[in-house]
Amino acid sequence: MLLPVRAFYMDIQNWALEEPQRWARWAAPCPIPPADLRGFGARRRRINERTADRVRQRQPLLPALVAHVEEHYSGRRVLFEDVRQAGPVEADELAGFARTMATGRCAAVVPPQPAGR
Repeated sequence: MLLPVRAFYMDIQNWALEEPQRWARWAAPCPIPPADLRGFGARRRRINERTADRVRQRQPLLPALVAHVEEHYSGRRVLFEDVRQAGPVEADELAGFARTMATGRCAAVVPPQPAGR
């Protein structure tokens, strides 16, 4: 939070130099001393290093995630197209899902229930 506050004060000081009649009355010294910002670069680098490390750890899993999403999407796309092409009123099993259609709109698409329920 220190950097945005410091940047705001610096912006007002720069604006006061460019348009003194408008901004000079608002210009004030920044209340954040430079000593408070020491070590900020090192902290920022450590944060970036941790983020990059998490990306490197998860990157090998990306192909499996993409394959899963594509498979799920294509299966749902087929189901969606079949439901759209269904008659006005019908109920049956479609791609492992119970489908109920009424007046051409999908009233319910629910996963199948295990036997005995």
